[in-house]
Amino acid sequence: MDKIAEYLSGFKISYIRDCPKETSLSMFAKKICKNIKFYSLEDVLKTPIPNTHFLFFEISLVDKDKAILVKKIIKSTYHWDGILFSDNYRDYISLKLAISCRFIDSLPRKIDQKNLLVKYKNITSSLISKRKEKGANDQYKKIVDKSDNLYVIKKDNHPIFISEGFKERFKVDKPNEIIEIDKPIFRSLSDMDEPQKIVIYEGENGKESYLIDIKNLEVSGEQIATCIKIDNSISKKNDDKTSSRIKFIENLKDMLLERGVSNDNVLCMCIKVVNADRLIEEFAYDIFYDLTKEIINFVKEYLDLQLIDSNIWHRDYIVFMINDKNVKKVESFLGDIFDKMTLNKFTKDIVPFCDLTLVNLKSSNLNYSIALIEKFYSKEYTPEDGKYVVYRASNRGGEEADGKDKAMYYLENIYLKKHPIKLLNIYKGLSITTGSKIKKIKDGNIYVESEILQKYAMHIEKSVVMQSASLPRDMTAEVKYVDHNESFAILKNPNFLEFSANSRQYARVECDVRIPITLSSGRYTYTGEMLDLSAQAIAIKYKSNISRNIMDSQAKLQFKLPSKSHENGLVAIEIKGRVVAVNEGSEYNKVVVLIFAEQPYDGYLLEYIYMRQKELILEVKKLGSVAFKG
Repeated sequence: MDKIAEYLSGFKISYIRDCPKETSLSMFAKKICKNIKFYSLEDVLKTPIPNTHFLFFEISLVDKDKAILVKKIIKSTYHWDGILFSDNYRDYISLKLAISCRFIDSLPRKIDQKNLLVKYKNITSSLISKRKEKGANDQYKKIVDKSDNLYVIKKDNHPIFISEGFKERFKVDKPNEIIEIDKPIFRSLSDMDEPQKIVIYEGENGKESYLIDIKNLEVSGEQIATCIKIDNSISKKNDDKTSSRIKFIENLKDMLLERGVSNDNVLCMCIKVVNADRLIEEFAYDIFYDLTKEIINFVKEYLDLQLIDSNIWHRDYIVFMINDKNVKKVESFLGDIFDKMTLNKFTKDIVPFCDLTLVNLKSSNLNYSIALIEKFYSKEYTPEDGKYVVYRASNRGGEEADGKDKAMYYLENIYLKKHPIKLLNIYKGLSITTGSKIKKIKDGNIYVESEILQKYAMHIEKSVVMQSASLPRDMTAEVKYVDHNESFAILKNPNFLEFSANSRQYARVECDVRIPITLSSGRYTYTGEMLDLSAQAIAIKYKSNISRNIMDSQAKLQFKLPSKSHENGLVAIEIKGRVVAVNEGSEYNKVVVLIFAEQPYDGYLLEYIYMRQKELILEVKKLGSVAFKG
């Protein structure tokens, strides 16, 4: 206790309560926190409290009104972390308040000192981590202050700093002018509602494009925006045929009008970069934008086609208007486009995975042609729309990508280019994902870096999912060996998954005890056992046969969940839902129900999931530390 008190003495701590008298909680806080100040809930609402590092809230009973007051205090107070104590600490309102305010925990007011001391240890660790993070952020801000680059810093949605380079480029003197001057780039910097966006600025040198990149500093509550000028010239060695959307549509209109007289084909080629999101996440948007320009150059250089125009329709979607009217000739050029693309050296050795669609708009009007281009991007086209497609291609791999050899080819490429990967396992419904990289590949074995939690999860599952921007699809591999002392594992027999593994990552948990559950749908009633649950769905297993007639039907579920706050340790749940899957297996049949939980049942579900996740995290940490050394 003395050691914790010594650490906490270096932090400012505020204790806010709605009860007039001192409680055992507040007396303990006074004993262990030397630098603490106490406030009543009413006082804080009248006069905001000074900046603090940690907030304690002791609320006797959290209801909707109290939750609104706490949120108001949180919003107006500079702090790093907080914790909530209440008598109804596990009902829906308290848990929702704790989650929305990002509190460390929601705890009972009646808690013994031994458990309370453990919580104070967690608070101490959190504050020390935040202090280190703040030091790194402060250093980052010092670099920004001395840089000539274009930076804006905001606090509480108000500009507090603009760099000298920003002042000079956009002719402003004070941060507040960003809000006062009505220009697109300033409006974007005022909102800062997207992590990245491109804005056009019209100044003395004409129109210029800027990428606005937003970085959130969670500890200080500040936002730093970097304005990066984008070179609008798509190619320096080729004629610039890339135009604005309006100009592109004008050219398309001319082509369609000319077609009306000559009856010629009107060919457009659409290329979609399907791994764009992962590339942007891994390399940042400006690198991806450079890649987009390189793809355009590649098409111009290697295909030897007469291009009338090209347009970056979406950030990950490029449309080319082709002057050649001969469909067979164009198809012959496209036959080996992706073989040539594989040999091309793109920025950062990135491998773009692309879908290509060649459409003939000969019998289409302008509005429908524009709609078609958009439909092929969103994949919302109909069989009637499909008749305009004359050629399709993809380098993501179809059946040929299902074999081990093809999978190894991609992994070797990742290894040679030193690209990062992610490892994913599901432990009793809990998603465990960590960053990794391939250390080496030898004799068909893939050596990967791995942390303790991931090593233990791989050891249990005997398999792992690998994800990367440099993979056309998520990949699974068998776990051959997990080292107990060093941070690596050996994988074998990699293969592509049919679907993305991300669909497994919602917050679901396997139950720690057997939970019988009854499903009623029309004239059908089945009693089975709960497999896992989330706030969105429940999976149930049955040993008996299940009629497929219940698929897509409305259903009622009845079961009891463990709950420490209810009599006999159980709470009865009755919720409605819709059956979304009925699968037959060798050992049991499985039914998945999309649920629509109402109060108070949504709170009971959230409480169980929250507690079960904490148990699983502690369980896998404990088992991992026993099984493997750090």
